[in-house]
Amino acid sequence: DPFYGQFPKATLGIAYFFNNQFEEAEDILLSGIKYYESHGEGNTAGVCRYFLAPIQIAKGKMNQGKQLMQNTQKALIDNNRRVHYALSEYILGEVNLQIVAGPKPSLPIMAKNLGFLIRNVPFASQNAEKHLCNAIKLLEQMKVKVYLGLAYLSLGLLHKHKRKTAQARQHILDAIQIFKECEAYVYLEQANEALNSIKIADM
Repeated sequence: DPFYGQFPKATLGIAYFFNNQFEEAEDILLSGIKYYESHGEGNTAGVCRYFLAPIQIAKGKMNQGKQLMQNTQKALIDNNRRVHYALSEYILGEVNLQIVAGPKPSLPIMAKNLGFLIRNVPFASQNAEKHLCNAIKLLEQMKVKVYLGLAYLSLGLLHKHKRKTAQARQHILDAIQIFKECEAYVYLEQANEALNSIKIADM
């Protein structure tokens, strides 16, 4: 059935997203959105959109990506899609974390998005914490553990960047405990590396 065949494709696009393979993710997510919209499956199209939005931001279409995320979040709230709204909050936290601590965009991208950067960079740290804390609150309520662990890990990395070592260590330890419970070994390795980087910095 071609309709049900689209669902694993969307999942593959999300997997590419989490593996930082943005080109592959974008192609699949755009294809999924087009298919789902033409077949009246707006909910799954919405999921594709909130993963597509940060890809657009990362590729330099910053205003377009931000607007897409805002529209998608409104639709998620209107349709009571609480888990997906929580994940979109985690993703927004990650976007702002990358603005704070990630590699700087190239000069051509900065030139094309000067207005976006002026409006968002000064508040990126504050926004990252706000979105990540909101994601943690919602994911704890719904017991969505793996994504909860990722949100704790990102919050720990944010505090590490802000040199709030005690808070960073505690949030990363929270993430490690969750990943152990879920047997999420790849994420567990990442969290342990983050914890070790704090220990090295303290030496």
